[in-house]
Amino acid sequence: IQSHILDTVISELEILSNSFLSKLNHKPFSVSFVTQKLDTKGQAKETFDIEVLSPEGKQSIEDISGGEQFRVAFSVRLALATIQARRQGRELQLLLLDEVSSSLDKRGLETFMSIIRELEKTMKILVITHDDSLKEHFQDIIKVKNNGVSATIEQ
Repeated sequence: IQSHILDTVISELEILSNSFLSKLNHKPFSVSFVTQKLDTKGQAKETFDIEVLSPEGKQSIEDISGGEQFRVAFSVRLALATIQARRQGRELQLLLLDEVSSSLDKRGLETFMSIIRELEKTMKILVITHDDSLKEHFQDIIKVKNNGVSATIEQ
């Protein structure tokens, strides 16, 4: 039974991840999840690796660019959140992103914003950040000021 459940979830995770990835990537990419590998003795061992299929061929996630890694990881996270919501009898309607852009360079930030724009078509997005440069990318902003004792919402 565990094997069947795992196979079903992995299949659903691949389908959803690739669906999101097709919307978020400018070149054809897909992912597959490897759950077993042969060890040095030729015996199967359990694993959970992400393989990326691109025009360049099959690659591990570590071998693609940082921006591509971000898109793949983000797509997988969205797929997991969607699966969890569906298993609870709901659809994913709200996505809360907390400091996800903090490690992105300028190009990565542009990629992130293109992802947000695509996702806004199907769900509400709330981004929490300390990065003031993100303000120019959003129409609705709630600014919270914390003085160390209490937090207030500024107009």
